[in-house]
Amino acid sequence: MNNTKKDLEILNTSFDKAVPIMCMFNEKLFINYLTENDDSQFVLQTLKEENGKDYDVITLKRNSNGEEYEIYFDVTPFKGRGGTILLPDINLPPADKPYLIQELLGDEGSSLIEAGKSVGVDLSQTTITFKLYSSEMLSRYVAMYYWQENNINVTPLRSYYQKNIPILHGYYFYRMMIDHQIQHILDKHNIAETEVEPKPDYYCPKPGKDCVKFSPLPEFNFANDLINYTFYTHRPKAFMDHNEVRAFMASLQYGFSKKLFSQKEVEMALKNAKLDKNLQQLLIDKVGIAFAGTDDLDIRSKH
Repeated sequence: MNNTKKDLEILNTSFDKAVPIMCMFNEKLFINYLTENDDSQFVLQTLKEENGKDYDVITLKRNSNGEEYEIYFDVTPFKGRGGTILLPDINLPPADKPYLIQELLGDEGSSLIEAGKSVGVDLSQTTITFKLYSSEMLSRYVAMYYWQENNINVTPLRSYYQKNIPILHGYYFYRMMIDHQIQHILDKHNIAETEVEPKPDYYCPKPGKDCVKFSPLPEFNFANDLINYTFYTHRPKAFMDHNEVRAFMASLQYGFSKKLFSQKEVEMALKNAKLDKNLQQLLIDKVGIAFAGTDDLDIRSKH
């Protein structure tokens, strides 16, 4: 795509047009695209604050005429939280290459495999495969387990900004959603009973009809994303099943361990989602238990 002049007219060229991102590597994708397609070169990176939000401002220069221009990123969602210094390939791994759990997750993967042994589940041959379609393109899914292939498909891409620049979830977020699926494997839970059947072509599940009845949360942050992507992908009565509550807690524990959000932030997100009062209180209670530091293996071993 070489006609970038039109693209740049609508690109993130001011504070009010800043693109919210969830990991630093996303900036590199933008910069690479512009340097390759607009004959520009990187000049300067500056961190600025505006109206209580944090922004990275990247200055680029066009080689053709020396003109400098700026692009803006809203880094508020992840500043000071997990995921800022990870290697690029872990935020956007190669697509369609199956990874064994231990191969991808290292020591954490080994711990999960041991947790599986304690409940009679072999995770050593379970694979994780990354896809190039975005969550927005497939019913808001981030991770989904396919029993027949013993494989978890993961969409590290949140959406696409224009056609060639992806907006990423960031490693720690998609990793948290992998934990949700691993908990289902350990519990031998049939996800078809509780999770929404994914549909392509940018289909968005309808709250209260296809999925949990809730009000989607517009602001980018890890707590809101956990609520949005979890509820969009679960059937209206999914959390009446204790297996889904346990999987939600597994996600929470990972998020808390990486400091993606605080207990208060998740509780506020649940309240802002305008859930059924009973479901809201149930999940808020579980947030407190997860934050209190219930041992991972304890949660993973109870049936």
